[in-house]
Amino acid sequence: MRRFSTVILFVFWSLSIHAQFIVEGSIVDAETKKALPFVNITFNNDLQLGTTSDIDGRFKLEHHSNLVSVQLSYVGYLNKNIALDISDQPLFLEIKKTDLALEEIVVLAGENPAYKIIRKAAENRNSHDPERIPAYTYDSYNKMRVFDQHNDPRKAESGLSHSATTADSIPSIDFYYTMMEVLSKIQYLAPDKRQETIIASKLSGFKDPTFVTAIAEIQPTSFHKDNFLILDKEYLNPISKGCIKKYEYRLEDTIYQEKDTVYLIRFFPRKNKTFDALKGVLYINTNGYAIQNVLAEPANRQKIHLKIEQQYRFIEDQKWFPTQLSFEIELAPRKVDTFTLEGKRYISNVNLTPDIQPKDFGINKITITDDAHQKDSTFWIQHRIHQLSAKEEKTYEVLDKMGQALPLDLIMAAFNELEEERIQLDQLSINYTQIMEFNLHEQFRLGLGLYSSYKWNPYFSVGGYFAYGFKDKTWKYGGSITFRPAPKKDFGFQISYVNDLLEPAAIIQNTHSLSKKVLPVQSFTRRNVLDQMDRTYELEISGYFRSFRYLRTRVFGNWSYKIPLYDYRFVSKGESMQTFKIARLGVQLRFAYKEDFVKMGTSNMSLRNRYPVVYLSYTKGIKGFLDGGFDYHKIVGGLETSFFVKGLGRTSCFAQAGWVGGETPYSILFNGRGSYDRWRIFLVKNTFQTMRPNEFLVNSFAYLFIEHNFGSLLFNTATFKPEVKVYQAIGFGWLDHPAQHQDIVVQDLRKGYFESGIMLSNLIRVPMYNFGYFGLGAGAFVRYGPYYLPNHILDNFAFKIDMTATF
Repeated sequence: MRRFSTVILFVFWSLSIHAQFIVEGSIVDAETKKALPFVNITFNNDLQLGTTSDIDGRFKLEHHSNLVSVQLSYVGYLNKNIALDISDQPLFLEIKKTDLALEEIVVLAGENPAYKIIRKAAENRNSHDPERIPAYTYDSYNKMRVFDQHNDPRKAESGLSHSATTADSIPSIDFYYTMMEVLSKIQYLAPDKRQETIIASKLSGFKDPTFVTAIAEIQPTSFHKDNFLILDKEYLNPISKGCIKKYEYRLEDTIYQEKDTVYLIRFFPRKNKTFDALKGVLYINTNGYAIQNVLAEPANRQKIHLKIEQQYRFIEDQKWFPTQLSFEIELAPRKVDTFTLEGKRYISNVNLTPDIQPKDFGINKITITDDAHQKDSTFWIQHRIHQLSAKEEKTYEVLDKMGQALPLDLIMAAFNELEEERIQLDQLSINYTQIMEFNLHEQFRLGLGLYSSYKWNPYFSVGGYFAYGFKDKTWKYGGSITFRPAPKKDFGFQISYVNDLLEPAAIIQNTHSLSKKVLPVQSFTRRNVLDQMDRTYELEISGYFRSFRYLRTRVFGNWSYKIPLYDYRFVSKGESMQTFKIARLGVQLRFAYKEDFVKMGTSNMSLRNRYPVVYLSYTKGIKGFLDGGFDYHKIVGGLETSFFVKGLGRTSCFAQAGWVGGETPYSILFNGRGSYDRWRIFLVKNTFQTMRPNEFLVNSFAYLFIEHNFGSLLFNTATFKPEVKVYQAIGFGWLDHPAQHQDIVVQDLRKGYFESGIMLSNLIRVPMYNFGYFGLGAGAFVRYGPYYLPNHILDNFAFKIDMTATF
């Protein structure tokens, strides 16, 4: 019996040793009831026994010791010690904000202890950058919601228990304005191949999931570059090289996690430092001095304001890798209302040694499977990180019914053909560029372009346009038939005809829709200053395709008949001509290395170009073919690029050169790319602002346009934030046979055309429904050098204004 009792006691003792005490719950702000991410949680006053909350404010800990108390600490909040009753779970814990100001720094003897930690983090930043990992794959679950202050899920749903919330004390609705879920697989191959495949998607109120691909691109990613991109604006990273000169840091807390130490460091811009800055909190882990968590937002609040939260974990004892990402975009169309777009990404199944090859990556950065929107409820229950709340389920129920009653999918589909410059209206599409225009020749031009949409037939589109000029009192029209044998591939061909006014001596004539897929789109506003026009009748057959992934090619053959609507004669070999028949064949190339695309409706929309884009066009004029009157060769090449310089702003460059060989009339040559007009003073990018539109004529040229935007680095106050931009333009051009061009004044610019300018954008900022600002800027440009105009000094100046939209 004694032996039996000893065995029983030993068994109970063994069970007690291995017993697991589990505690779980969530932590919120005591006043707002919003979930608090990355709160430092310690149990039993043991610094070695603890955890942190995740991006939803949730936490869970298993331990063999009985957990009797919990200590909470969080930057900007009062510490709290709470006695635990683990029988009452899940826990719902609240902490209160402190009144301590953000910039209130305690002056210590010697160097700020945070500086040493930040320097080490900056030194090790690149080694922890996920984009420097040779390859990886992972699964991602994304959830996005749109709500206002009355149905904020961060209040009512932040805890696993709702008894302590005050959500019912304010007016609310029982569903959100929008709800979206996306399940995707991501693969990456260094240095910059990344592809996301959406395998499941739900968007409340919509059956068509194509818009999901555009929304998926919103989520900010790695916090390991010199500059962090938020809403198309570059912010200086607080762990970049030299950041201590711009940012101030404060060591707020120290957390002990097993053998590692985590430092909580608050950062914000130094006083009297003008730059695009962030503020927030960094959690730096001594394991490689890596970022474990980060909370960040712009230091100066914007009309559309974004906050990010990121959590990293040490994966496979190899690399730090993001596991939870969150963002909030807040906007207030009225001061009494604040709307928030909240997005969360949960990363799982990370594989740092996948078997993937370059051939496994397609052209689109984000793709969506054909059955992504057809997944049933069982599938979603199996793959959600947290099951839907009652309010989320209600959102799908209400908005899906609304989507059946209202044409929500039709509204979304309107954007499916943007690359074709068309708005889709079910079976028809409208070309919005044909509706209205202003230029000196026609003054006011009104028109309409109607085409069959690719919803009607994904392989085929037919349509046309007409327009009327109120000054010249003439009609213009055109039409096209487009074939797309493989809609999912970048391949198609077209037959088109136009009877319209075209600019003579245009460097690139984007008359036909397929040319815009290859060549840089000419600035619409430059047409505003054009007076000299050719009445053009043109028939063209063309096709386009993509090869070598980044090369887009267009081939064409066309015949045109041009009638100059200005005084002009072309004299060649004793023959004088005033109208011209031209037959030609050509090829146009566009090479955009590593260009990112996203599938948007029926089109592949370009997201960004990280490398220079190169254009090349070759045209051969054929005399005698279809009564063509001119035999010539024409080559045009161009390069455009943009890059950010840390601490100085963004530089943009556009270079272009061309040559025509053979005797050709004015219409086939090149003009000087000028955009000056005394009364039309809007800035036209990549043109000579002080040059008159038809001031020069050349058959070979080289032009360079450089713009540098300092942003608001030089001036940045709460009410006055002009962006300083400087410009430099240089041009050379030669005309071989000027005597052939009669009844018109011609000159080339072989001596060099030089122009410089400065622009102050956003001098006047007008709020737009509290979403952002409409900005109006002003600047001046001056020409100098051999083509300085001697009659009056002001003839050499151009005063320009520009318009911007900022947040």
